[in-house]
Amino acid sequence: MKFQIILCLLMILCQGCVPKVSKECTAAYCFMGDFAKKQQFENGLSAYGVGLSMPDGKIKKLTLYFVTQRKLEVEESRILYITVTQQMLNQINADEGLRFCLDHYPFTVDDLNISLAFEKETGRDVDPPYIAYVAMTRGIIRYVFYDASTDRFFKEQITEPYEEALRIVRSEGKVAGLNLSCRQ
Repeated sequence: MKFQIILCLLMILCQGCVPKVSKECTAAYCFMGDFAKKQQFENGLSAYGVGLSMPDGKIKKLTLYFVTQRKLEVEESRILYITVTQQMLNQINADEGLRFCLDHYPFTVDDLNISLAFEKETGRDVDPPYIAYVAMTRGIIRYVFYDASTDRFFKEQITEPYEEALRIVRSEGKVAGLNLSCRQ
């Protein structure tokens, strides 16, 4: 429900910025809305942020931020992050209706900005040994812990290249039915 409200607000804002919402904008938000619903059902992830970069009228980057109340350690967080990222990538590249909107094809992991936040029922971040936040910057996945005593994220984080995380998940056979190529 939260996601639909956010999506509606974004559509209104998009309409307020330009006389008419572009086909690319509409197609991308429809795609992300459908993808977010699937993630809610399959992985218990609630979308709390969406966005796209299209400075020249074509989509260069898609952004989705998710939140969940699951408690996952590094290994489980890795599997979830790789699963969500690869599913999104596979669906983007398979969607011929979205393809005309893309700045380039095929899309790669570098064209996605996906973040996962893990919270308690109170809305506070989960405590170690559980991961509080997972995101990727310039091909490096960061697994971040939260320190409730200081109400801050720890400076020490676990990091690994996306390709290494993908190799680990592949080698463990944790994600079935996905095309898990790095640069799809």
